[in-house]
Amino acid sequence: MRRTALVVVGLSLVACGDDAPSKGAVPGAPPATPFDLGKGGKPLTSEELAQAMRMGKDGEKVAKELTDAIQARLGPTVVEDAKKANAFAERPLTATDVENYLALAPEMRTAAGTQGAAAALLAQRGLSGMEWGVLSGRIMALRMALHTPSAKLDSKTAADVEVLRPFADRLNAVR
Repeated sequence: MRRTALVVVGLSLVACGDDAPSKGAVPGAPPATPFDLGKGGKPLTSEELAQAMRMGKDGEKVAKELTDAIQARLGPTVVEDAKKANAFAERPLTATDVENYLALAPEMRTAAGTQGAAAALLAQRGLSGMEWGVLSGRIMALRMALHTPSAKLDSKTAADVEVLRPFADRLNAVR
């Protein structure tokens, strides 16, 4: 079942491809992976589909290729960054988190236009891009909850709103 799901996902991704041949592909040669099939958004031929199914039988190999492709695009620390961001999202918000946001938000707006500047700025504070995404998303959601007093909140969110409350004026100034 898991392998079938991987093949379906792979075939779905294939349909989103472009007309350009894959890097290193030899015209007329069979594709190296199922992800090279059906480029250009064209439906797979029955031969291409059969080939993808044969290649998809090795689900672990296809999953590893997909994982390697994602890591190549997002960087070698993507797995560790994702784990840190998930842990950050699960723990309660602290006043230090809010102070970090208040200090970084204006600088991140200007750094976003320069390649590598945002990552360097975050690294100075010991944050990854994923952690910054979680922090800024949490702050935005909590600001909405702060300004909607009639909202019914779970205990974790209500506690986070109380951490944010003393910073409300400063957060409104940062916008």
